[in-house]
Amino acid sequence: MSMMTGAQNIFSRSYRIPRIDWSNRLDWTAAELGKLASGTEGEFLSIGERLQNFYLQACDLTEVSGRLRSVVDHIDKREHLEDLTAKYTMERERNP
Repeated sequence: MSMMTGAQNIFSRSYRIPRIDWSNRLDWTAAELGKLASGTEGEFLSIGERLQNFYLQACDLTEVSGRLRSVVDHIDKREHLEDLTAKYTMERERNP
């Protein structure tokens, strides 16, 4: 089999593509791509929705962690102040 015959066989074979002229093949290809696009569009939108939910949850976690850090900072500052006050009071009692 010559190389040209092999190439002709590849192009003349069809896997679900009917053997018709090029314009009809292009129409068929466009129709197949349209089917594929309609199926993938829903998947794309679903992925986008899940990504948006993930983003919103991450924003909520950021806000909550910021508030928690603020509370912890306040507690730390209060504990340090109480500790310093106790040390100051003990020092005053030792050295009036």
